[in-house]
Amino acid sequence: MADDATEGSGLAGLPADGAGDGAFPEWGRVFALSPGETGRVRVGPLEMTIARKEREWRVGLEQDPDPLRGDFAAIMPDPGLELPDAKILHRFAVADPSPELTLTPRLADRSVVVRPARPFWLLAGDELEVFMSTPIWLAMTLLPKEQVVLDVPTSRPSDTWFGTSTREGELCYASRTAARLELADVPHRAARALSVVLLRNRASEPVSLERLHLPAPQLELFTDAAGRLWTQAIELELGGPDAGELRFVPGPPPAAGDAVPIGAPRRPQARRQLLVRALSGLWT
Repeated sequence: MADDATEGSGLAGLPADGAGDGAFPEWGRVFALSPGETGRVRVGPLEMTIARKEREWRVGLEQDPDPLRGDFAAIMPDPGLELPDAKILHRFAVADPSPELTLTPRLADRSVVVRPARPFWLLAGDELEVFMSTPIWLAMTLLPKEQVVLDVPTSRPSDTWFGTSTREGELCYASRTAARLELADVPHRAARALSVVLLRNRASEPVSLERLHLPAPQLELFTDAAGRLWTQAIELELGGPDAGELRFVPGPPPAAGDAVPIGAPRRPQARRQLLVRALSGLWT
């Protein structure tokens, strides 16, 4: 499903279309629940119901069927709310009576193979910036010890294999995108991070962009003043002697304006031969 699809109507119980505490998350905000209180947070398709007990946290998770739902809402605490019979329930026993927690975004824990909904050609000698988004994970951290007790996808992508054979490659997630060429055309969704990919075609003929291996666990995450999430940009050489050459661009992309760091890479940034070989098949 491409990132320009229509958003669904959402889950019952929370206001839709960005209503609530704000249209988009104030990442880094500290929430507090006293024993006996319950609250709810929605980030795109993921709704979390969080209940605080004397020595326990309980978290119920529900997923909207529309993976591209893009709004945000938070009611913490929500008086009179009780934990529903959610499909997924997590319980965490704690000795520390602290009532505070944070919810922070993370990028996927595997690389993402992104396929444009409509592949396009990059002409010989040209370079082009492409905007594409991928779903985020949401981490629940208990304070003051900064204990991460949950790390869940807002919408889990399907699995796919990416490599030269069934023995050489890696397990990835699969995602589809509209591969926008203008930032103004990219929908603003709370549960997705936007990546800027600079493609340079050094070949003597056009190449077709059909898929892109996005090394999400190696990318740093940023947030701008509006709450939109960005990854650091990457540059990719197509054709020529440096075909498959991948470069991580430090800091937020220029299009992100005054964005600030919100999350370090899950894994160190290291160019792996496997990644270069996989990228060399980008235009096949």
